[in-house]
Amino acid sequence: MSAYVAHDQDRGADRSVRELVKEFRGLTATAKQKTVLEETELSRVNLSHLANGHGLEHEIIGKLLATMKNHSKPVKPDALGAIGREHIEARFAALGCEMESFQYKKVAQIGSDGLPTIIETAFAWRGDKCEEPRRIITGVNWSPGIVNPFRSLGSSYGDGLAALLEKRYAGRVEPIVFLLHCACPRVRYTDRGKSAVVVE
Repeated sequence: MSAYVAHDQDRGADRSVRELVKEFRGLTATAKQKTVLEETELSRVNLSHLANGHGLEHEIIGKLLATMKNHSKPVKPDALGAIGREHIEARFAALGCEMESFQYKKVAQIGSDGLPTIIETAFAWRGDKCEEPRRIITGVNWSPGIVNPFRSLGSSYGDGLAALLEKRYAGRVEPIVFLLHCACPRVRYTDRGKSAVVVE
């Protein structure tokens, strides 16, 4: 919302709260927009009125968000989209994996925080003749990890991804490829560089 207000000020514009509301999934119908705006008393109000010079009117915006949630359905995990088996399988084949050993699994669920989440994993062996060590491919929201962001898997597992693979006889010297990708609307990191994901 702050970005919209700043953008509009730079261009001499001032969009309405209705214009913001209609961008959201499940609130594109005029009747839904009218209901949300009437319940929040924001009919014919522009976004600039929700900025007070020192920031945003958080109480009003909080009420708007809650009302928008009440009049729309929760997003199902599959709506987030996935990389998909076909693409991942093709990439593993290009890495020289023994495709008879290829395994793929997708889990679509609502997390403990109420947010939709998709987790994709894949595994394949590269054969006895492969001299390259284990390769771990990780990503969060379709962005590859420069370093493994799953260094701690929370209280459920205790270990990080690398240690977990070691325990499953897929240590660093094994010629395997393992992929872990997570898609979620809100991801928490332990540092500003987004190098490690917080897993509950």
